[in-house]
Amino acid sequence: MNPILKKSTAELAKERLLLALAEGRWSGRIPSTRMLCETLQVSGHTLSQALERLVTDGILVSDGPKRRLRVAALPAAGINGTPPPAPAPRVRKVLCLGREPMHLVPRLGLEFLSHLRTWLPKMDLRYHGVTFDGCRKPRRAWDRLVELEQPDQLLVMEGSLDLAKWAAAGRVPAVFLGGNPADTGIPTVGVHAGEAIEEMLAELLAMGHERICLPMFGRNPDFVVGMRSLFRDVFEAAGKTFVPTYHVPAVVASDPEVVWSVMAQLVATKAPTALIFFMWDEFLAAQCFLSAHGLRIPAEVSVVLLGGGESNSWCRPQLTYFAYPSERAAELAAHRIEDGPPTGKSTVSLPLKLVRGESVAPPPQK
Repeated sequence: MNPILKKSTAELAKERLLLALAEGRWSGRIPSTRMLCETLQVSGHTLSQALERLVTDGILVSDGPKRRLRVAALPAAGINGTPPPAPAPRVRKVLCLGREPMHLVPRLGLEFLSHLRTWLPKMDLRYHGVTFDGCRKPRRAWDRLVELEQPDQLLVMEGSLDLAKWAAAGRVPAVFLGGNPADTGIPTVGVHAGEAIEEMLAELLAMGHERICLPMFGRNPDFVVGMRSLFRDVFEAAGKTFVPTYHVPAVVASDPEVVWSVMAQLVATKAPTALIFFMWDEFLAAQCFLSAHGLRIPAEVSVVLLGGGESNSWCRPQLTYFAYPSERAAELAAHRIEDGPPTGKSTVSLPLKLVRGESVAPPPQK
């Protein structure tokens, strides 16, 4: 009976790297030590030891102290003297990019990813939270991520214009789920959010509401501009005054403290009589604020949610909301990933279905 061998962290890191090389993940030069440390979750010292062993074994080649190591042909023997594994059948990798880490992805995003996995069962589907806006050198970070993961396709949730330009310029295959690809030609699956908001705004204004607020938490700056423009057009058409920072307040973060802070500022200015929210989590935090301040739905304030599903039925009074077609959106995104967009049609927008509840009523009498 052979003794149980204890392996160091460096040896385990070496084995992980060797497997990645045997699978053909990298060709030419391997990624930077920083990226490898982040992926393997090891220290720089441990990684250096693993790389030195691979250089000694002739698997990697050094071309100088300031250059990344170069991949050489794999030797006849693999890990611990055993033959290297036969290459697995090629599996297409789809890298999904979002603005939040996985544990903070909103419910609608998780529903979409679940449906997408159903439509793409044979693909390697991965998720990665990245910075889209406000980053000093976002393109360098995106380049490193693509170099490390080597995806066949990107699927970007609420992608920014900068990311669309980067993908188009670098010929990185990408599909947007919402966001702003402008005229870059990036295939996009979205919803008629603007039409839904315009419909609800007209209805609320007709009821007598003027203090209608759509708080924007962590949204794409281009999207904020678009929503404010839409509000302005509808308000001016109704002969009402539009105040951007009141009717469509925007903040870069999205968490319960921020929601409460924005709600407190709105109430301190002039308590809204109608609120529109994009996300269930944002509505939930705002509902807690309203309850703590004795503002009843819909007696003092009407509430509408853009997007949602079965979770909305748990709310009392029952919410008025626009149902997001996550399953259909996932189906269309999957088709664009597999086959590309139909000829001459890179963007498709799906309708949002209005589900009427008990959360909308005329404003309280003055």
